[in-house]
Amino acid sequence: MLAKNWDFDKERLKSSTTGALEFNLELNDLEATCLKEARVKKEKNQYLSKNDYKIIIQECIDRDNAINNEISIFQLASKFLSYKSSFVKEGTMKEYRTVFKGLEEFESKIGSKLILRELDNSFFDKFEIFLSKKPNLRDSSKKGLLNDTIHKYISTLKVFLKWCNDNDHLVHPDVFKTQKTNFKKKAYNEVVSLNENEIELFKNLDLSNNPRLEKTRDIFLLLLLTGQRYSDIIEFDKSTIKNNTWDFI
Repeated sequence: MLAKNWDFDKERLKSSTTGALEFNLELNDLEATCLKEARVKKEKNQYLSKNDYKIIIQECIDRDNAINNEISIFQLASKFLSYKSSFVKEGTMKEYRTVFKGLEEFESKIGSKLILRELDNSFFDKFEIFLSKKPNLRDSSKKGLLNDTIHKYISTLKVFLKWCNDNDHLVHPDVFKTQKTNFKKKAYNEVVSLNENEIELFKNLDLSNNPRLEKTRDIFLLLLLTGQRYSDIIEFDKSTIKNNTWDFI
């Protein structure tokens, strides 16, 4: 491209140059894409350095090459697990590994590489549907994971994605939004209580041939009839009975 064909004020090819219309339209599209990517990233960071903008432009110009060169989700997952292992219990670590295993299976199912910054609401919807149809290893007659399990997968995955963002890896803004889902977690605020007939059945049940269960039943009834915590019951002492009243601090 010759300098004489370039309009330095408009930052476009001069209209008299052959192919200027097509070239300038392509530049317009590229400019719009770069601005959009910059706005997305700036929503999560108050300041973007010159190098940040350079990376954005490079990714927009050569997207395929940028995707191939960027660190994979599973490389980040290894770093995440290594970081968490120093202070998280094995039960939680197992949950993380299970979610990453699910991501690997999903990636294999769709036949394309998962890109960190493309994990938007559309991805979460598709991942949830995949989990809902996943073979149930505990019961082959059932298909898909339970709603509670799917909810746990998504919430655990978002912990990882937020860690990625905190460590300067570009994630999609949808990660920080409340996920609209058809696989809602069940509410665990239902109060279950025994009626008087059920309490009488407990009282009158003959457990004389099993002293351990008889003692357990009696403690349970004492908890039920006094409304006290187990920690208070095990500290019970006859000396705290005063005028037919259990008096303790």
